[in-house]
This record gives sequence, C-alpha cells and structure tokens, in this order.
Amino acid sequence: MSGSSWALLPLEIKLQILEVVSRQRGYRGSFAAVCSEWKTFIEPQNFYRLELQVPCLEQLPHMTARTAGLVRQIRLNIELPRYSCRSCQWPESESRKSQHSAVFRASILKLFTILSAWKTTDRLVLELNTFSPSDSEHWFKNYCVGPDAQTDGESEQQQQEAPTRWHDPKHGWVDGRQIESPPAHAISRLFAPICLSLPKSILEVHAVTGLVIRRECRRQVIPPVLRLLLQKLPRLQTMVYESWRFCRRGMKIACDREFASVIQDALPSHVEMLSIFESPNSELVSAMHRDPLFAQVIHDNMAAGAELVRALVLRSCDLKHLSISFMVDARQFLDSLQSTHCCHKLRLLTLTASILKRESPRNRIASFISGASSFPQEMKQLERLILWNKSWKKVAPDLYLRIENEQLQAVIKQHGDAIYHLRLPGGVIDPISVRQLRREASVEEEF
Repeated sequence: MSGSSWALLPLEIKLQILEVVSRQRGYRGSFAAVCSEWKTFIEPQNFYRLELQVPCLEQLPHMTARTAGLVRQIRLNIELPRYSCRSCQWPESESRKSQHSAVFRASILKLFTILSAWKTTDRLVLELNTFSPSDSEHWFKNYCVGPDAQTDGESEQQQQEAPTRWHDPKHGWVDGRQIESPPAHAISRLFAPICLSLPKSILEVHAVTGLVIRRECRRQVIPPVLRLLLQKLPRLQTMVYESWRFCRRGMKIACDREFASVIQDALPSHVEMLSIFESPNSELVSAMHRDPLFAQVIHDNMAAGAELVRALVLRSCDLKHLSISFMVDARQFLDSLQSTHCCHKLRLLTLTASILKRESPRNRIASFISGASSFPQEMKQLERLILWNKSWKKVAPDLYLRIENEQLQAVIKQHGDAIYHLRLPGGVIDPISVRQLRREASVEEEF
C-alpha cells in the first residue's frame, strides 16, 4: 500500500488494519517501520512488556529514553543450571545451592543497577522468576516452567485438552499419567530457597511501581530477600506475592514470623494493593509424609501464627485492596480485625475461609457468616467482602445472603477451578497463575 493510498483511508478502516497488524507478534517490529503513523500505534505495544533472560540485560541499558518510557511490564527469567538424573532425586549439594544463590544475586544486582537510571513513569511492574530447565524434564513434567510456560493466549478449550503423553517410568510417568509421586528430596530441591540474602549495595529503583512474584517461581524468595527488594523499591504501589507454603514445621514458623516483620517494617507505606496467595500443595505434602525421614517434620496446617495475623490486619488499615489466600484463614483475620481500631481505607477484602467446605456443620458455617457480616459496617469505604473456598453448597439457607455461583455444573477439583468458576476478582491471584493452576491439575495422578 502506498503512502498516498493509506492517507486516503477513513480513520475507522485505518484502526481496523492496525489492530490486525498489531496482533502479528512476530512481525510487529518490521510493521512499526512502515511509516510514522504505524510506528506511533505499534511501538507502544512492542515495548509494553519485556520478557527478559539474564543475557538480555546486556542490551537493556542501550534502550533510548523514548522506548524505555513505553515499557510497563518487565519479567526477568533467571535460569539456573541444569541437573542430571543422577541428582534429581537426591538432596541438593551445598555447592549447587551456593551456585544458585550467586546466579540470583548477580542477576538482581545487575537488573537494579540498570533500572536505577530509568526515569519514573506512571506505572512499571517488575516480575521475577527463577527456574531450571531440568525442573520439568524429570519428576515435574506437568509443571509450567520458564518463559515457555506463559499461557496468555490459551483458550478454555486448549486448557482442557488432554496433556502431552509423557512416558518416563523412571520418573513416575506412564502414558501421560503420573503413577508415582516424586521423592521427598526432589520436592525439597524444587521448593528450596533460591537465596538467603541479597547485598545491601543494590541500588534503589524509583521507576518500578509494582512487584510480582508468581507461584511459577517455585524456588522460594524468602522474607529476608523480599525485605531488601521492598526497601529498594521506594515507589511501590502494588505487590503480588504468590509464595509456596513451607512444609517443614520449623521453617514455616520462622517464615511466618519473618514475613510479619517484612509487612510491618519493609512494605512501603503508600502501597495500595497487596495480593498474597500461599500455594498449598496437598499432593506433594502427602508424598513427603510417606518418606520416613520427613514424616515427623511435615505438616499442612492452614493456621498462621498470631504475630503474622496481627501484622496483616494492622497493615490492612492503609490499603485499598487486600487479598490473602491460604496464608491466613478468614476467621483468624476477622477475629483480629474486630479488636483493631483504626480508620480503614479498604474497598475490597478477599479471604479464604477453611470452614466453607462440605464437611463443615451448617450451624458453624451459619455462625461464621453471621459474624463476618456484622463487622463491615464499621469499615465505611468497604465495597466488597469476598469469602471463598472450594465448596459452597452447605451455606445455611435461612440466612439472607446473595451467594453467587452456588450451583455450578463444572467439577471443582482444585483451587484453580474454584477461582475460575467462582469468577473471583483478578486481585486474588495473577490471571496467568490461574491458567497454569488449571493446566497443571488437568494431568491425572494415580499415586
């Protein structure tokens, strides 16, 4: 199409053409060079989200001020070294742990050094992810791992299709089904802390306004590391933290205590939205319980320490949106909230309630909901209180409540299905994480 013929087209036709062109991801860079009008429309989409590997950081400083100002999301995938079958079911060596820590520390130091020079914008979200390509090559074949795990464009039909027919009996997979649980040491390897501390010399980054650590990052970004990250992001306004629950009793207690301190002391005061999703994995916990070396130290208790509950309740006074899934039970949070006297700004509060399950007596459910319905009157700005879990059918019928999605035709097997079919708001968990949850759970397990 010549420049003169393009200029003659009506505006609505131009927009339709540009919309089609902008969806051709592999060619958008060349399309932006067609003319200044195409460049103005397409270039912001080209730079809106940067999906980076650690080697890409070498080129990041060369972005011009103009193109850097177009970036709204940065996801850094920190790739760890591969490991072999000889080590996939054994404890990770100290040298390997040290190597992983060094890779993570160096990557964070380099990224923050680069971003410290960026000018502030209205919004820039930083997502951190760590993985080893070997994670999905041995016992955890159905897990979403690395940059290829993104499921943004998948349709509902694609998510429900039969999984790949993995056949690897050595790692418990036969004809696409997992018939043997992963060894306890393999689980510990995958969910181990990625790093115990970061250097305090990391530079402050004022451009970043949002931090995301999704459940796909299975190697734990533990509270001491999270503390320093938050301290180096002084303009933070939103945080999504989808941690994995520590299965070892001692580590869980210590982690809860340290996270309480992070919430109280390190989370910037102007953060308005906080979303916490602590992924429990009952299948993996059961697998570790069967190992005599781990059986006495493993638990899957939903209750959090009083110190953590209190810290989250006090911090909620300054937030507009707060979602806490599984880390703290709704009853714990609401009981503590009733004894807290502060001027709440909360507009949306979402909590998981363990009592909302099929086994709970109706009178206990009724009593809980009745009590929960009374306290929002003291929170003048609260618009929505969401209490959810996997089962809703035994909510007492004599209460005057509007219960959405009570009758579901679909089968609710796991948290991803519950979040999807209950149409919970996006702040409960990252939308990509929901799709990954459902895709991973679609593989039938027989152990």
